[in-house]
Amino acid sequence: MEEESAMEARSPELTRRVTARQSRKSIGEKLKEESKKIWQVAVSTVQNVIEGFVYVIMLGMGSALETLCGQAGGAGQLNILGIYMQRSWITNFVTALCLTPVYVFTSPLLKLLHQDKGISDLAVKYSIYVIPQLFAYAMNFPIQKFLQSQSKVWIMTIILVVALAIHVVLNWVLVILLGDGLLGAAMAGNISWWLIILLR
Repeated sequence: MEEESAMEARSPELTRRVTARQSRKSIGEKLKEESKKIWQVAVSTVQNVIEGFVYVIMLGMGSALETLCGQAGGAGQLNILGIYMQRSWITNFVTALCLTPVYVFTSPLLKLLHQDKGISDLAVKYSIYVIPQLFAYAMNFPIQKFLQSQSKVWIMTIILVVALAIHVVLNWVLVILLGDGLLGAAMAGNISWWLIILLR
């Protein structure tokens, strides 16, 4: 035994081998822990793709208002700005209704694209919880273009800074402190987006 210790002291390679032999029991546990981390990354990536897809469509729908509001604001027809914004809300709301099935049927869509069943099932849970954000997008983008056409950018900036601070606190409370995970992240996003609309 003393010979082995003396040999290990002289040869660090033997120490590594002994340590590797001793830790073989925990390799399975380490693999399981790392797999959980990979799943979390995969789920968040899928969620970002879905939300990004819908966000871009809603932003595109709201961007049509930018030209109309710019023309009406430049001509001094401020009463038409409100009419344009209301019409844009209606078209965006209808678009949000049309996009809702993408959120509801996320799991079958992802499975059709050969995503793993576990990822698909987690993604659909999150997608269902963030449906209120879809309708917040429908309200937000017309208001944003309405305010931009009147050069009220500082108001939007202040509101977004306040909303960001509240969003960080909400995520910390719901995800970390209360441990709600995906539900907590979705709820924090919902509250933050609707808060932006209420403050505008």
